[in-house]
Amino acid sequence: MSTAARAALITIGTRNYGQTTAPITASDVIAELKNLGYLGPKGGLTRKGSIKRERIMNAIFDAQF
Repeated sequence: MSTAARAALITIGTRNYGQTTAPITASDVIAELKNLGYLGPKGGLTRKGSIKRERIMNAIFDAQF
């Protein structure tokens, strides 16, 4: 996963299914996240994406504390 795709997942702000990325997210980043299965066909967060986002956030928090 690219750094931009990782940042896009983080900036979603929640791990709730169906949440979308920020409107300024580049189309190639959205395509990458869809290709990885983290976003669904309508651009909403999938279960797989929710789990990945939670793992990324946990790693960030673990590094801070």
